[in-house]
Amino acid sequence: MTGAGAILTASAVWAIAVGIGLAAVGFLAPKNSLHVSERVAASAVVGAWLLHYGVWAVGAWRFDRVSMLALLAVAGLLAAAGLWRWRTLISALSLPRDRMAKAVLAGIAVLAIGMIVGALAPPADADAVRYHLVLPRRDLELGRIQLDPAWSVYDSYPALMEMLYRIALAIEGARAAQEIHVGAALLAAAGTYGLGQRAGLEPRLAGLAAFLFLAIRLVMYQSATADIDQIMVLAYVSFLSVLLAWRESPDARLVALAGLLGAAVLGIKYTGIVMLGATGLALLAIDLRPRLLAALVLMGLFAVAGALPLFVHNYLATGNPVFPLYHHLFGADFLSPLAGADEGFRRGSGVLGLLLSPLAIFLTPLKYDGPQFGV
Repeated sequence: MTGAGAILTASAVWAIAVGIGLAAVGFLAPKNSLHVSERVAASAVVGAWLLHYGVWAVGAWRFDRVSMLALLAVAGLLAAAGLWRWRTLISALSLPRDRMAKAVLAGIAVLAIGMIVGALAPPADADAVRYHLVLPRRDLELGRIQLDPAWSVYDSYPALMEMLYRIALAIEGARAAQEIHVGAALLAAAGTYGLGQRAGLEPRLAGLAAFLFLAIRLVMYQSATADIDQIMVLAYVSFLSVLLAWRESPDARLVALAGLLGAAVLGIKYTGIVMLGATGLALLAIDLRPRLLAALVLMGLFAVAGALPLFVHNYLATGNPVFPLYHHLFGADFLSPLAGADEGFRRGSGVLGLLLSPLAIFLTPLKYDGPQFGV
């Protein structure tokens, strides 16, 4: 395992994901409906979503270095047309000419290099060494992917990012997995840039928004770990961009694309259910139109359908599609696997406690999930 190998493996995974996604996004997103950066970010999400199902299917039969290299080879062939399109998209971009834009681009480059170098350190993040990398390592030792909630409650969690980590872990090791998360952060910055342009910002200010995102202390730290937060940002920002694009120019294909991106959000973390629901409610509060309501319902149906394999797997294994959440409501055994687990995290109550929790979690981390080195 070498640093260069880790970087190249992660780069290959994201290049293939973007290539596969560009083919789908090119079909679903009408011409000029998305900015270049929005198109690339959304393609990365769709490609990662498709790739994670490929890993799951192949890995359930055989999970090792050979099978993952074979999967990447086949996926690379499928991504060839999209990768060629990616080349034409990039060639259409121009380097910034004014000083501020050049300074912003230089700042992003410095942050990116820092994250890439940081990801070459041995895994030390709490969640990474607890399950994000441990479960893929277990599967690698078993020779097949085994998602068994009876073995670990974390096996029932959405696993889109963990499937990408399985590719990296099998081919090049844990450092490659961490580099994949760096790639997700950089693509999330590209999505932020596109969202800024959609909001009306001129390119240099949209670039500043991307820089400020990457410069957040927590983003800088977590990007270099095998976590899932940055791909969640990438998926949600892409979903939001497509949703706003549909509002500007309603097209049924954009509804389908937003639904696929919503499926990716659900496939990353259960909190995606709340994020997508809150977004829909917020839009309806602003503009309650039957057409908007119908589009949001269709997006939700597409999203649930795209995440259905996870829900079905959990239901067949535990009787609860969102295990371990609310298992006392679903489970025939009336058990609650997380009963009491939240007591160590619950600090404050009521509306005021909820509003102050983002501040309190950084001021008093020991009262929540413990201190995170570097944060």
